[in-house]
Amino acid sequence: MVALLASALLIGLLLMGSTSAAAAQVQVDSAALPQAGDLTLAAPAGSVLIGLTVPLQLCSRNCRTADVDLQGGEHIDLMASNDTGGTASFDLPTFPAPDGTSLLDQEQARMRQLKTYRIDEALGPADPPAQTAYTYQAPNRTRVEASNGFQMVWVGTTRYSRRSPGENWQVDDAGIALPVPTLVWDTRRPTDTYVGAHILGVETRDGVDTRILGFLLNAGRSPYWFRLWVDADGLVHRAEMRGQGHFMDQDFSAFDEPLTVDVPTA
Repeated sequence: MVALLASALLIGLLLMGSTSAAAAQVQVDSAALPQAGDLTLAAPAGSVLIGLTVPLQLCSRNCRTADVDLQGGEHIDLMASNDTGGTASFDLPTFPAPDGTSLLDQEQARMRQLKTYRIDEALGPADPPAQTAYTYQAPNRTRVEASNGFQMVWVGTTRYSRRSPGENWQVDDAGIALPVPTLVWDTRRPTDTYVGAHILGVETRDGVDTRILGFLLNAGRSPYWFRLWVDADGLVHRAEMRGQGHFMDQDFSAFDEPLTVDVPTA
């Protein structure tokens, strides 16, 4: 019950509702979150986020635990029984899941070398999810096109935006430039940390073999779970983020293709 190689493992469940006071308490109680070396996953159950951890120690009063017999490779369904809940599904990797620290370091180094790339993003828990397309050009040019018609171009410290393609562009000084590349799983503060990086499996995406890297980002007072589909060169083809009230899927493409983010002229 205290090692990943054992057959009887302790599963810890961390439930985070979008508006509950208990969820706010979880954010400040690190004992309810995965610790170094733990295997951790997350999935939405309706608008509730369920974090599932195979821990090496007991969690706090803000999570639920159960002793179960696991060999690895199991499928687990967990239900959040409240008005906005649903069922979260998990596919556990084969045990012991390989350490993913070196793969995390590899993708960080490779992705930060990109000069251009695109992202197609789906953001929930809204149903249907909000759809947004991003085009990035280093060192500081970004174009945003949302499915609701909103458009934005950010060049240096100048930001151009309009609510729909037929409107005039509004221009303002943002005061800061958005560096490219910027990745949603980047650390933002010296205290931000990655926890429990493991390789969860393999999958072919865009005709390319990838390894699925899972980890938790402790960012300030908020935990975010990630899964990245990383190819042999360290490029991320897909990223899934699961945070409280924030379920994001991103598909990456056009790595270092000749893309240009131009200043709007009309």
